[in-house]
Amino acid sequence: MVITGDCPHCGIQKVAFVARYQFEVSSSKSEVHMLATCNACRKGAIFHLGLYEHTSGADLVKATGSQEKLRITVEQQWPDYQSKTPAAVPANITNFYEQGVRALKAGHWDAAGAMFRKTLDVSTKVIDPDHRDETLFKRIHLLVNNGQLTAAMGDWSHEIRLDGNDAVHGEEPETEVDAKSLRRFAEAFLTYSFTLPAMVKANRGKRTPANESVVTAAA
Repeated sequence: MVITGDCPHCGIQKVAFVARYQFEVSSSKSEVHMLATCNACRKGAIFHLGLYEHTSGADLVKATGSQEKLRITVEQQWPDYQSKTPAAVPANITNFYEQGVRALKAGHWDAAGAMFRKTLDVSTKVIDPDHRDETLFKRIHLLVNNGQLTAAMGDWSHEIRLDGNDAVHGEEPETEVDAKSLRRFAEAFLTYSFTLPAMVKANRGKRTPANESVVTAAA
């Protein structure tokens, strides 16, 4: 049988896992554990499966079809897929960043560099939509000038912009070192631009008006 899941190793979502070995969940007749391997990277995961039209004695490894066709549900997976994107990042930017992460894991350095640059490009448009029609170079300068990026972050942004351009337009292939450096910057940029502001907002939301008054009075 084939199980659809998100691979915790290569990061591909909704990928097919091929069932390899089945074992029972204690004395339950309506659920089993299944060791399966990702069709993309060949690495394994264990799935806790709920059974509807089968019993735990059925040999599901030899069954033909997907878990949906066989009326089997995935209750849990180990290890579970964990998003590689920092928290509070918009969904479209998360998609671009994780495409870069998957390309990086697959050894596709040029594709990874291009996607990390796109992550930066779209992020700056979300942060400063009034200047979305400007070049990425101009947008970065504007974000630094209006205080939304530090000077150091601005300088680092230009590094990923230039390296990303090389990945798309350069004649020499992107290197593993460059692609990994782009990923580290993209992660830092997303954390600084989205995760930290969200954390501050959430923390401020915990304060009651009374607490705010005490803080103000103490100041």
